[in-house]
Amino acid sequence: MRISACYIVKDEAAELRKSLESIEGQVDEIIVVQTAVCSPVKAVGEEFGARLLFFAWENDFAKARNAALREATGDWLVLLDADEYFTEDTSRNLRKIVEKYGENEALLVPLTNLGTDGMDVTAPALRLVRNQQGLAYVGRIHEELCINGRPLQSLQLLGEQELHIEHTGYRKELSREKAERNYALLQEEMKQRQAEGKETGSLYMYLAEAAYGLDDTAEAERYARLDIAQGRRQVVYASRSYHLLLEILGQDPLRREERAAVARRAVQDFPELPELWAELSLSLGAVYDIRGAEEAMTRALDLPEPQGLEPVLFTDELRKTAQAQLKVWREVLAEAEMLDISACVIVKNEERELPLWLEKSKVYANEMIVVDTGSTDRTKEIAQEAGAKVFDFVWCDDFAAAKNRAIDCAQGDWLVFLDADETFDRPELLRNFLAMRNRENFSGAISVLVRAVDEEAGEQPILDYPAVRVWKNLPQRRYVGNIHEMLKDGEKEVRLYDGSFLTVRHTGYSSGRVRAKYERNLKLLWQKIEKQGGEQPEDYRYLMDCCYGLGEFALAEHYGKLALEKGPMAIDGNREVYWRLLDCLKEQGKDREEKLSWLRHCEAAFQEDGDFKGEEGLLLTEEGWQDDGIKLLMDFAGGGPCQGGQLVKHVMKRALPRLGLRLAEAGRREEALSWLEPVLSSNPYNPEMWQGLRLLMPPGAFMTKIMPNFKERAQALRELWHWAGEKMDLELLAALQEEFSVAGIPVPQQELWGRVLAGDKAGALEAAGKMENTAAETLFISLMQLPAGSKLEGIEFLPEGLAAVIKAYRGEGGMPHDKRAVVQGLLTCRKYWHSWQEEYRHYLQVFGIDEGGRLY
Repeated sequence: MRISACYIVKDEAAELRKSLESIEGQVDEIIVVQTAVCSPVKAVGEEFGARLLFFAWENDFAKARNAALREATGDWLVLLDADEYFTEDTSRNLRKIVEKYGENEALLVPLTNLGTDGMDVTAPALRLVRNQQGLAYVGRIHEELCINGRPLQSLQLLGEQELHIEHTGYRKELSREKAERNYALLQEEMKQRQAEGKETGSLYMYLAEAAYGLDDTAEAERYARLDIAQGRRQVVYASRSYHLLLEILGQDPLRREERAAVARRAVQDFPELPELWAELSLSLGAVYDIRGAEEAMTRALDLPEPQGLEPVLFTDELRKTAQAQLKVWREVLAEAEMLDISACVIVKNEERELPLWLEKSKVYANEMIVVDTGSTDRTKEIAQEAGAKVFDFVWCDDFAAAKNRAIDCAQGDWLVFLDADETFDRPELLRNFLAMRNRENFSGAISVLVRAVDEEAGEQPILDYPAVRVWKNLPQRRYVGNIHEMLKDGEKEVRLYDGSFLTVRHTGYSSGRVRAKYERNLKLLWQKIEKQGGEQPEDYRYLMDCCYGLGEFALAEHYGKLALEKGPMAIDGNREVYWRLLDCLKEQGKDREEKLSWLRHCEAAFQEDGDFKGEEGLLLTEEGWQDDGIKLLMDFAGGGPCQGGQLVKHVMKRALPRLGLRLAEAGRREEALSWLEPVLSSNPYNPEMWQGLRLLMPPGAFMTKIMPNFKERAQALRELWHWAGEKMDLELLAALQEEFSVAGIPVPQQELWGRVLAGDKAGALEAAGKMENTAAETLFISLMQLPAGSKLEGIEFLPEGLAAVIKAYRGEGGMPHDKRAVVQGLLTCRKYWHSWQEEYRHYLQVFGIDEGGRLY
């Protein structure tokens, strides 16, 4: 059997010498293709009896390597780079290994990339191949060996004791130069494949690596996500995009939930890799899912060493680290069991809210303290039936006094003080969180992230803000202030810990209840102001909140600016005030330039944060500046120039689906999917994500894609049905109708939509006359929002007056004679649109309605 060794070399004379020494006496022929004139390389080649050829470099590795293949005469070929060599203990095995496995088309040899940071990565590499007619490389970089265009099929994976190669080319001092070269070649290859209509997915992994080597983390993340979105590919070291993406996400504490989601998907795709289970363990620990972290680390330690195309990364050193971390997780779980926590609340007529507070509090609290300030409903009975300790307190217009009464009654080492309309999103994590703080000997207070949502509007977010809700129970720690009370250590400020990972759902500002609460707060605030002889700087922020809540947006803007100019600095750096002022501009219908000007003022005030830059991207996409908006959103969502701050989660939740939707609208399918898929896994109910995916997929593929992500199938089908109805997506409605039938669930508004889908116009008109107001409103708004020129499918199912309103609004008909229909349309628009939205203001203009809702 004759063996030929093939090289392409530029100027690596010293490296070539070491490589040739490792095959000396094992091969019959050496071919060295020089891609540049280099006398030292020529001298080394001649010394070892190599046949030297010159091939002018064309930025194409395949062409250069194929020049060597054409000259090779051996039955088997050894394909090495100049900076690769067989290890001393296996180099003498080369010929007998080829003879042993000669029936295969190629052999995969364990190859270790040596690094200077102590992290050497070993993965199989195709370095031995049987010489056949049609054998050639394909691709200008990260080239693949094929036979007449087809991939090699019969491969044998060798053990490290049989043959082992070491590679020095990825040491840090060489990496940047190589990354620059590779990135440029990969971009050229990408353009060429796109022009030829060929697949580009096989390049994403390499583009991600090269971009990361150039410190372009935004592009590295984008390409890694594109690669992962393809699913597991049958290539050597297919998991590397997961490793890279997890490393990027691990650099930003604010993205730890995203990191955990990626780690979960990683172990689904590569369940045999212990290092990914260890990564999942660390990711879950970072989000305080300590039980899950313990289970994942146990799995990592119990798995056997993987066999196959994936590299061995779970070294003995990493195993020791994993064992130590597993011990920590178990200690935290034991500490969490021993915690003594009191959950406290003050209430008055909270029979509606209190049951959920009690249910969630039981998850983490050893005792529940309920201080009642004069309930006349069943609040006290509900609390007592749930096992809470109930205490009476005579209300004296002083929130601090009432809360301090609860503190006096509590026995726990830690206190959790929420309002009755506040609950933790994930109460099961609180004990773990506090156990970690105990290990750090922390005795201050925890500032959590309160997320105000509108319960009556499908959990629509209103505002996120930091607030102290948890603290170590110390004798001197009490509330001060009759309204907007603050926790103090005597005269001192309480030392705070950023617990913004812990999110609290607050429903007290839902549209159905908010006005009464703001009126109450404003009354108490004016009483305070009268007692102190006038407004003080610390009052401005609260006056802004009350005025905003009562719809007095100009006045709220006035007090917000005073709060920034003269008021005290809050723990969030007054970021909430900046956001509130932006909302005031929107609610007053200020023009784009004024809103952009304020956003840039915010960006200057918080240069280290990217939230406002992300919001600017959202605003630009709303205002029609798609290209600029997409660029800003990509920077923000990809962790580029914009690095998120306290509200990053809220902005990111809106930025990712918006970005994916706009990319889908632009026809950029693969990029759109790379942003929409993380939204699908984290929030499968997001309508912008649905719209983006629907643009990219027919109904069947759309349903197949999204349905596995829902925990409650029936609820998901109903939500999708209403959304498809709003969009008048009859194809999707038909697909959903089949899903309802399979699931045995009644179709919402079956009488109307069943007739619509069946084409029964007369029957649908009859059903439309009977249908609920919400269904009619949904149909009305969906038709109003269709793009210009769209067919108004379903308009015939509405009363003539409302149909005329739609046509007039869209400029497709004259003014309706029925003024009652115009008013009915206005009331519907008010329900579904904000007053600052362009669509709402256009309605007022078309039908001659003033800002107060009166017909001119």
